[in-house]
Amino acid sequence: RHFAQHVSRCRGTVVNLLPTKLARGAHPASKAYATAFICPPSEYGLMREALDFVFANATLPCTTHLDEYRNDKPSGPLVGTEWGSAGRTGRGIHRLMIERLGFKDVVQDWGSVPQGFTKALGRSFAASCVEQGVFRFGGSLRPYRAVELYLGHNVLSDSNVNYLKIDCRPEQYDGVELCPVEPHDGFVSNTTLVTDGVYLRPIPKE
Repeated sequence: RHFAQHVSRCRGTVVNLLPTKLARGAHPASKAYATAFICPPSEYGLMREALDFVFANATLPCTTHLDEYRNDKPSGPLVGTEWGSAGRTGRGIHRLMIERLGFKDVVQDWGSVPQGFTKALGRSFAASCVEQGVFRFGGSLRPYRAVELYLGHNVLSDSNVNYLKIDCRPEQYDGVELCPVEPHDGFVSNTTLVTDGVYLRPIPKE
């Protein structure tokens, strides 16, 4: 719910205007940052539709039955445990959603996550994909720094490595590269100046 609108000048990029730690007051130094969709460029339009739907339907009742999910019934936000549990022994909508979207198919080695894909593994999955080359890096950006910026962490955060739990070996997407948002060349989103994070841009033709 804290993501701003799709950033118009950057493909596949969104801005987290209110990171959780900042919202909870747990880390006053936290600030808005840009991050990117882990999906093929051909699906950026679909992701935009998904965000627009979430913002427009915040009061819609949450879907709670498997048949409703299978039939693509529009659903409001998850409030508690309406979707059941995930993991190898999970059940309910969470388990069906993970199977339907095929997240586990890209994982080569679960590493320290023996329970399999869960609803809490999203940031680790995305961070591992970034570190393992789902995007070409622009400029001087390197894997570890890319993960740090992608997650909105502070410089040399001890938390970075905690997200690199699984071996994904993703295929690299064509046509875009991941670049750092430079402090001297940020952009404005919802009146907020964003000078941190990463964004996607088309790969310059050689």
